[in-house]
Amino acid sequence: MPACESVTAGGLLLGVGLLLLLRSSHESHQARLLAKLPVSPCGRVREGLVLASGRAVSSASLSSLVLGLPCIISECTLEAYWGPGRKEGWKAVARSREAVPFYIEDATGRTWVDPADAEWWLLPDVEYSAGKRWKPTAGHLVKFGGTELTAELLEQRARQCCERQNADAGKRRLRFRERNVMAGDTVTVLGPAYAAPAGHTGAAEVRIHRVHPGDPFVIGDGPPAAVAARMRKQAGWIRGAGLGCMALGAALVIHCYV
Repeated sequence: MPACESVTAGGLLLGVGLLLLLRSSHESHQARLLAKLPVSPCGRVREGLVLASGRAVSSASLSSLVLGLPCIISECTLEAYWGPGRKEGWKAVARSREAVPFYIEDATGRTWVDPADAEWWLLPDVEYSAGKRWKPTAGHLVKFGGTELTAELLEQRARQCCERQNADAGKRRLRFRERNVMAGDTVTVLGPAYAAPAGHTGAAEVRIHRVHPGDPFVIGDGPPAAVAARMRKQAGWIRGAGLGCMALGAALVIHCYV
């Protein structure tokens, strides 16, 4: 019956809206922490929830998915376009989300960070989509290994990545977005600091890493104010989408009884 279909659809929209509002509240809370907590000197971090900002330093590194850049943190999704047909659209053919422990350093010293379980708020280094004019924006990389980045080079690297990953892309259009933290980048870390285990010989007396699932743990590239601003902006978009879903869901449910 139409009424039952409306109730079901309305209930689903109400549920989605509630989840979006909860997500928005979570991100707003962490943005407030970034704005409220004082920045701790990296060399004098104490146990507890801390906010630190400085240069990322590490002797270990990994390679980013498409460009193969030496990184400390790397996140990328490579997509191919399927269509036309019922399943038309962009589909992921390769993904990467990797990180290695690093130090965050300033003039006072350094503190060890394990980013594996953190929420990453990273700006894209490179964005590419076949069929669109490629033009780097502020903050994007413009060179790769000393070579000027071009649409042709990015397309070539994306095809080579598909071959390495045994991804079925064929001659389909490709697009990707790489977000990376490289040695020397400025990063902000909001997270729990714990005393180093017995026998630890590192430079830091405490380590920033997640032990309890409920601990706030955020790593973003840039100073704290910039990371907090990005979080607030996204939380606002999510809140608007959540309220829209709930309003539409409520309208559908009410419609069944009117």
